[in-house]
Formats: sequence, C-alpha cells, structure tokens
Amino acid sequence: MARNRVSFMLLLAAAAVVSRTQAAERAPVRLSQVTADEAREVLARHNEARRDVGVPPLTWSPSLANHAQEWADEIARTGLFEHRPRDEASVTVYGENLAVGFGPDYGAGTAVGQWRREEHDYVSGTPVPELPEDFAEFKAGHYTQMVWRETRSIGVGKAVIETGEMAGWTVFVANYDPAGNAGGQKPY
Repeated sequence: MARNRVSFMLLLAAAAVVSRTQAAERAPVRLSQVTADEAREVLARHNEARRDVGVPPLTWSPSLANHAQEWADEIARTGLFEHRPRDEASVTVYGENLAVGFGPDYGAGTAVGQWRREEHDYVSGTPVPELPEDFAEFKAGHYTQMVWRETRSIGVGKAVIETGEMAGWTVFVANYDPAGNAGGQKPY
C-alpha cells in the first residue's frame, strides 16, 4: 500500500513538470503567485470593461492561472519579455496578455489598466486584422482580448524578472479561454 502511494505521488510530481524543450532546466510548475486580492481586482477590471461593451463576465480559472504562472516564471528566468511560443505541440493555445512594470506601485491593477487603455486605439465594430503582419501593427490587441465575447475565463501569473535589462521588474501574464483576437472577427 505504501509503495503504491509513493508511486502515485511520484506520478503526480512527474505530471507537474513542464514538458518543453528546456524541461531539464526548469523546475516543477508553481501555483499562481497572484494573491486572492489581485485575482479579484483583475477579474473586476476585466468584467467592468466587458460590461461596458455588453459581453458576459469572465470567471477566474485556477488552472489558467497556474498555466500563466508557468510562463511568467519562464520570462523571469530568461529575462526575455515575449509571448509563449505557439508552435510547440505540448503547448495548449490560450489567449495571452503580457504586462511589465517596475516599482512598489506596479501591481495587477496597473497591468490591467495598461491593457484597458488600448480601448482608445480600437474603433468599435471593426474586426481584428487577419494577417500576422497587420496584427503586429494593431494597437488594441490587449484590450480586444479583454473584451472578446466568446472568452469565458481568465487566469493570471506574476513573477519578478531575474536577469537582463528588466531585472527586478514585475511581469504579469494573463491567459484567456477560449482565446480571442481571431483574425477577421469582431471582439463583440
């Protein structure tokens, strides 16, 4: 019985290890480092933006938050502020917003505020660009992901960047399910 319990625990531990190319260099996945208060603030600010355009509210997803934490930890470890690669078979594709800032006043609310400010760059009723090169020039992609009608849940992770030019800065990663910003479609 004890041997089966140990085997089961080892199986659980193995399942927690991230399956990426650098898996050997990476630690097991940490739970989201976003506090309960930060999670409530993130959700409230998203749902306020969604209410303003008439789309249903989001719910908090602990599993998405843990998924987001995995990428926040990767950004912190490498110092590379970039989106999670979407070309790896082992990566489930969710919508993703990133934000980074420095100082004691930089928190979850500030990160969401950065995304929400893009509302001013979005012309209501227009579809998001279809071509990747056009989307790269789209100035409202974080905002449109926030208010994407079909998106139902969100989870957020955070970490302090350990190396590079942004060492000491805090990064926030938000993942959304289902993903928004489908080319040629309107967010709401």
